Amino acid sequence: MTFLIKHLLTINLVITNFCGIIANDDLELLILHTGCIHARYEETFEPRTGKYYGGVDRLSYMVKKAREQREAGEGPAVLYVDSGDIFSGSIWFFVHSYRGAAKIFNEIQPDAVNVGVHEFDAKMEGLTKFSELINFPIISTNINFHNETELEKKIKPAIIKVIDGVKVAILGYIIPEWILYAEKGGIEFLDVIPLLNKECRRLRFEEDVKVIIALSQGTIDTDRLIAHGVDYINVIIGTGSAAFLWNGVPPDLETPVDSYPVKVTRRDGSLVLIVHAYQYLKYMGKLQVRFTKDGKIRAFFGTPILMDSSISQDPKMTKLIEELRHDVISYDQKVLTTCSVLLEGSSCNHQECNFGNLVMDAIVEYRASQYQGPGWTDAAVALMNSGSITTDINSPQHEDQIFYGDIIRALPYSEMLYMVEIKGSDLLFILEISTVGLEPTNTAQFLLTAGLKVMFDFNSRFGKRVKLIKVRCAECDVPEYFPLDLKKRYKVIITNYLLRGRSGYTIIRDVVWNPISIGERDTNVIIKYLEKVKYVIPEVGGRLIPYDKRFNGNRQHSFGSRFNFDCYCFLLMLSSFVTLITK
Repeated sequence: MTFLIKHLLTINLVITNFCGIIANDDLELLILHTGCIHARYEETFEPRTGKYYGGVDRLSYMVKKAREQREAGEGPAVLYVDSGDIFSGSIWFFVHSYRGAAKIFNEIQPDAVNVGVHEFDAKMEGLTKFSELINFPIISTNINFHNETELEKKIKPAIIKVIDGVKVAILGYIIPEWILYAEKGGIEFLDVIPLLNKECRRLRFEEDVKVIIALSQGTIDTDRLIAHGVDYINVIIGTGSAAFLWNGVPPDLETPVDSYPVKVTRRDGSLVLIVHAYQYLKYMGKLQVRFTKDGKIRAFFGTPILMDSSISQDPKMTKLIEELRHDVISYDQKVLTTCSVLLEGSSCNHQECNFGNLVMDAIVEYRASQYQGPGWTDAAVALMNSGSITTDINSPQHEDQIFYGDIIRALPYSEMLYMVEIKGSDLLFILEISTVGLEPTNTAQFLLTAGLKVMFDFNSRFGKRVKLIKVRCAECDVPEYFPLDLKKRYKVIITNYLLRGRSGYTIIRDVVWNPISIGERDTNVIIKYLEKVKYVIPEVGGRLIPYDKRFNGNRQHSFGSRFNFDCYCFLLMLSSFVTLITK
């Protein structure tokens, strides 16, 4: 009760501060924001709560309602912005691609959309055509377009809006490391901080802009660095890390990583507000800010809105979704193969799962079918982060049938596959990191594997958990498993998501050799595999070996025994920090 009273008093103080300090020439701005939508156009069912959340019809209703209140003189000026990653992540994008996204967001009319990492999943041709179809601004500040002249005409480094007589600029950026190995044609992503500083000074002194809002494809931590390192930015609206920010007791299952908004004070005393709004339209960010005439933040108040059934739906958008649904349904009616067992994908984030095994075996089989050389393949090992699989497929409930739509929904991100070389010692460390993901409280970092047998001891400290690794041979007549050779380079198939160092695997980005695209995406690979087979019964077993205490004395495969592990982690963090602050 004491905590609740204290929390309510804090909210009351903020509201009083916001409402009490008013000047005639102040700019009052309501910022509605989203990010990481990932083509989740229809509402999403959450089995843990039994409720439906999100949907672009709820988003459209909230944006239109706020704008109507403004027009009626009953609310402040409104900006609705999206920080990127509106492409990829559902069957809707697989079916309708950029055309469906253009139709939906043309109806909502964002004030600006940042180019996200997944906007390149439709390749340069798709992004270019999307930019031609939309009638709202799309922005990115740290792109060098080189010869992509058509795209350069559509994507601007920043836009300026005059709101109640005050010039407000919106710009956007992507952390360059996040866009590695994307199908981005000839364009180049430049260092963020120098480009933002240059653009912010131009906006401030040449265009007389008073308020600058940045749309970010970065983590909370990188947004903090940019808030400290770039002058004149007032608000950073982020996405990309699915961060959930909240004040007090959260309204649903998500655990806040920080307050909403995150507050950063620069050396000159100016304030920067950082906000994120989770992902998949489960929440919409709502931040109300009052700026002085010279662009300083006088007061602020806000909180994300849980987009559950209490939020109304825009009937016009609902009608558009139903029109698009017709082609989606056709994929749910087309049989791909048969299977008499549950394909369990929801448990893949903390244990070996049969659906993950099926997917990984299909990836190795695809490469083997391409291979021409000695032995049966050149890459007998595959790795994928468990977050790539988003749901189960309960084929026994559907007369043992698996439909095309089932696979597309279960593997919605459709990541490009690469073959890389990884040294045995680095593969050991990568698998050590994976032990963090085996804890049930962690949902992102556990690795799905093929061609590996791994023994973990979870009673040991991090750095000494991997006790045994056996690797399947590649260029051999009969596939067998042999102990990991720490000095040998192994050819491994991974997704470009892992190759970019995401889900906690920044080491992969730094240690791989000779990355080569195998020319196909994970979703297409599993579909082609299931088209060839008439019946599948994937099982669990053999990839995670039960711990045997007899291996306690075998220190060959303990990362901590080969290296001062704590020193390594310190140097790794120091290197990352130096890289960020020197850009």
